[in-house]
Amino acid sequence: MNYHIMTLFPDMIDMAAHTSIMGRAIANGSINLNIYNIRDYTLNKNKRVDDYTYGGGAGMLMQAQPIYDCFRAVCDNIYKANSKLSGTRIRTIYLTPQAKVFNQGMAMELADEGDIIFLCGHYEGVDERVLEEIVTDYISIGDYVLTGTNVFISDNSHGYTDSHSLHEPTTTRPIVSKGKVKIGNNVWIGNNVCIMAGVTIGDGVIIGANSVVTKDVPAYTVVAGVPATNVYKDDNRTGI
Repeated sequence: MNYHIMTLFPDMIDMAAHTSIMGRAIANGSINLNIYNIRDYTLNKNKRVDDYTYGGGAGMLMQAQPIYDCFRAVCDNIYKANSKLSGTRIRTIYLTPQAKVFNQGMAMELADEGDIIFLCGHYEGVDERVLEEIVTDYISIGDYVLTGTNVFISDNSHGYTDSHSLHEPTTTRPIVSKGKVKIGNNVWIGNNVCIMAGVTIGDGVIIGANSVVTKDVPAYTVVAGVPATNVYKDDNRTGI
């Protein structure tokens, strides 16, 4: 069994994983543990991996881009180690209180997998777009609070984080994620803007704050809404 952990806190997992039963399992080769620091894959020069949520709300979200690029690196390493798996979808688990509670039946099923990827959430949660792209299994580990899902993986306790509260799916910047929205050059976007999936925004468009965009916008159009104060220029349009 090969476990692949994507996390912002690799030291936390590494220190705990090599003790007790898990430590002995690693030592005798029963399991392999590979830990990936998501922060190593961010394109931000300051190694930032979080941003504010679109539409307002408290807290920060983990961005899609570093998680997705980390995931691709994990998959590439799995495929290199076992060419028979090349191109297959690897079981990828995200721990969330919205899911079914983990039980022995799930444990028996997952035990048959040769490789399992865990995504450790933090902050207010994870950009929903990358979850849709990579996650195969959503699992809850109980109705109580931990400081992060890294704690569950490292000490085998059961619970979820205060950062993963029961709320609707949320996204953060960049607004474009895997082509779900296409945005042209020199586009300016106000606060609390919602752009529906599949919409194309032309070059030079200005979108006022608190606008909802449901259809394609031609180039050099000003979209109605609150005047676009405190706008930002979306320079990272490629997303994941």
